Amino acid sequence: MHSATYSLGQKFTVRSHIPPPPTPVSYKSCTNETPEREEQNRRGALQTCLNFPPLPGTDGSFDVELEIVGLLRVKDNCNAQLLVVLVCRATPESPKLLPGKRLTAKVFDPLFVKTERGEVNPIRLTDKHYTHEVAAYQKLCNLQGTKIPSSYGSFTWEIPVREQGHVSRTVRLILLQFLPGISMAEANAKRFSIQTQQNIIKKIIGFETDIYTRGIDLADLSPRNVMMMDSTNPTTLRFLDFGDALFFDRDKENISPLSRWAGGDLVVPLGYGWINDWECEYESWFESQLAVTTTPESQKIHQQHQHLSPRKELQGTSKRSYCESDSIPTQLPLR
Repeated sequence: MHSATYSLGQKFTVRSHIPPPPTPVSYKSCTNETPEREEQNRRGALQTCLNFPPLPGTDGSFDVELEIVGLLRVKDNCNAQLLVVLVCRATPESPKLLPGKRLTAKVFDPLFVKTERGEVNPIRLTDKHYTHEVAAYQKLCNLQGTKIPSSYGSFTWEIPVREQGHVSRTVRLILLQFLPGISMAEANAKRFSIQTQQNIIKKIIGFETDIYTRGIDLADLSPRNVMMMDSTNPTTLRFLDFGDALFFDRDKENISPLSRWAGGDLVVPLGYGWINDWECEYESWFESQLAVTTTPESQKIHQQHQHLSPRKELQGTSKRSYCESDSIPTQLPLR
């Protein structure tokens, strides 16, 4: 099915788009009740996309013609399709989108979402991922190009439906800086010394803590979303995928990395192959490197976590993705 939608050499035009605010997140907000599930299964994926377009937002004022030159991730049962594209032309011309510029197009296409036999609502899920990702890039604009990819805007793509003549379906996408390199999930941690591994984890903790102080909780911080940019310097990292980010209003009290990471919950996705093989205990290393306990309250939180053993927790946890719906933390107050 996907091969007919995205193909090498394909050219298409997108229009700039301003999304609505991030969608509210609650328990099972992207799932269907039984009647909806049955109706969705009866309609099928394509008709569901045609009947229920994405949230409207506001159309922008310029168009960009793109050509697909690479398929990074194009497959069924996937929350977003990733394409390598070249800019053919922008109308009106834009100094940021000159012809020949290579970018990554992240396409939030509900047609390919894994719906678990109708349990997941693909429209609500892609609306969430699109609006949250754009909001995160806007809020983290001063980190673009250094710690996260540069964003080149959000867009609408009207994809022709060949089976139905002149009908098209609407999808949203964002254009991002193309990043060479491999993800932590693709890298073999055993190739790096324990010291290098620890420096990588330290950078990840520092980034996550910085983002949290800005009122963003990264609910999908995992090795597949951390890019290693330089084979000669593996600690050069870029962080990706903010579709599951949660936004909240935090108080002005300094946040202690110790109180949030020492218990082990946040580090679980990073453990497989990166922390479990350390000869030292994660918590003892963490306390010696990053203990920044600034308030009595953060000390109290840390004491509540001290009875946990992150190493045991990592070993005893099944290898499930941290972004699965039943493990996404949704307890933070949302804007």
